[in-house]
Amino acid sequence: MLYIFDKDGTLVQDIDGKRPPNKLSEQKPIAGVLEKCQALIADGHLLAVASNQGGVAFGYITAAEAHEMVKQIADYIGATTYAVCVTHPNGKRKAARRESRFRKPDSGMIDYLMDAFGVLPSETVYIGDLGTDQQAAEAAGVKFIWAKDFFGWA
Repeated sequence: MLYIFDKDGTLVQDIDGKRPPNKLSEQKPIAGVLEKCQALIADGHLLAVASNQGGVAFGYITAAEAHEMVKQIADYIGATTYAVCVTHPNGKRKAARRESRFRKPDSGMIDYLMDAFGVLPSETVYIGDLGTDQQAAEAAGVKFIWAKDFFGWA
């Protein structure tokens, strides 16, 4: 089974309570995430991360910083790979101001990751904390689980 996780609000929180974090120094893993992910890997499951990083389109962070933030948490949980979308239709940076099939609620990142692993939608679960995460999972035809339910948060 392939488990794909959203990043912000699902795997990490901002150290100051802001959301989403815009620097590595602002990003910290949510308690209990590592243990749950390690158990999935021990059971033979594959992990990946799919994250909108629209802050790039608004000029808050660079594309390289966005990728590094997602890569850091992917490495931390033991995910094999990740996907990042840096565009936003209302962004201030012209190069990143556009619609993209990779931006959730579209299914592009989930489709890309399933293809990378050679798995079917029936073999994939997407875990997230926002309605756009749920919509992306539905668009990709995969099972969706709310992060609070998956990790057992109160």
